[in-house]
Amino acid sequence: MVINKKYDGYIGILMPTPFAKIRSTDFTSPLGQTILATYLADRISGFQTVVIDGERTDVCDIPSLVEKTGIRNPLIGFSLLSGNTHSTFVLAQQLSGQGLGIIIGGPEVTAYGAEKIMDARPFITYGVIGAGEQIIYLLMNGNDLGSIPNLTYREKNVIYTNPLNQKIESFNSILDVKPEEGLYSPSDNKIEMYIYSNQNEFIHTLAHEFGHALGLPHTLTSGSMMYPTTGSSLSLSAEDITILHDFCKERSVMEIVRNDLEQAVRNFFVSLEKN
Repeated sequence: MVINKKYDGYIGILMPTPFAKIRSTDFTSPLGQTILATYLADRISGFQTVVIDGERTDVCDIPSLVEKTGIRNPLIGFSLLSGNTHSTFVLAQQLSGQGLGIIIGGPEVTAYGAEKIMDARPFITYGVIGAGEQIIYLLMNGNDLGSIPNLTYREKNVIYTNPLNQKIESFNSILDVKPEEGLYSPSDNKIEMYIYSNQNEFIHTLAHEFGHALGLPHTLTSGSMMYPTTGSSLSLSAEDITILHDFCKERSVMEIVRNDLEQAVRNFFVSLEKN
């Protein structure tokens, strides 16, 4: 195989995320990037591939690790998943500033579309819908960019999106089901928004995460505000109202009990002082 002279190797990076990991007590690996790097290394003689796990590496050290690989001009691949989009974009922009090509893939790219993500982020060179092994293989082989299915690419500041292959086309109905676009972190008491397609989705997701911040669980009714997948409805469902009512009722009872206990303790100490 003739290697695309534009890139001398591939470096796959997965920024910290609770998803797509092989885990044990002492081992973790970015599964998708490891499979992709192995696929390329097996098919391209002498082609160097490296995988960097952001979970086990100080994020600030990653640019220097990329340099230490010795790959003169690598293509940098990122996996976008719920929980790591913001940190991925920050690092990708930093590495692109060093003149490196950036390619993104993963569930978030497949769900929201590479063109939409790339349009707002000019530092991203390529986007992949679906599995990336064959796409990056063809890219490294020097195939005409316009002939590679499922690839979105930037050329002279213009974004082009190639047709999807039949497997992806038949899978499109599943893409209507989007994962949560935000996350509430109880330890930081903070809501982080990852990505959204429109204002209604943004408001819906923010309301959903506010619900989690209050302590509300997920509902079982599709389309409700607290349903596990993202929607664009701005109205509370009957189930949303029920769990909110139950939560407020339980909270009110607990606060009454707490106030009564506090008053009882104060009365006890007052009586001790009098004696």
